[in-house]
Amino acid sequence: MLIGDGTVWVDDLSVQIDSKDLGKVPHKIEKIYAATLDTAFNNGSGISIQLNDQNIEALTALGQVWGFLKYYHPAVAAGNYNWDAELMRILPVVLAAKSKNEWLLSLERWVDKLPAPPVCYNCTVTNDNSIKRFPNSPIF
Repeated sequence: MLIGDGTVWVDDLSVQIDSKDLGKVPHKIEKIYAATLDTAFNNGSGISIQLNDQNIEALTALGQVWGFLKYYHPAVAAGNYNWDAELMRILPVVLAAKSKNEWLLSLERWVDKLPAPPVCYNCTVTNDNSIKRFPNSPIF
């Protein structure tokens, strides 16, 4: 063992992982997710936001829908979408809406582009207020 500067001379060196020679250890192939290939906004979005009452309401709703789908929609959670990039794509559409109905429709169309989640056949129905609502939400 050498600690510090110096030179080590060895003969018949072998490196093993789990008692297998390094050259014979299978290499792990990392899965490439579709989300990692979407790099459209890696250098910024260039989006400028002017706040007014309608935009605040629309951005609140957008944030709630985006956050819920980011963590609960199976296709997003599986890495099939770069959901942060998708937010940057829908944001200008929501901000350009001229009415509440228009930005609600843009959110609906955005969500409808996702594949339908699979039906849960073994889920149980409860009557204990299972549906949670966001306080003061414009859409829930």
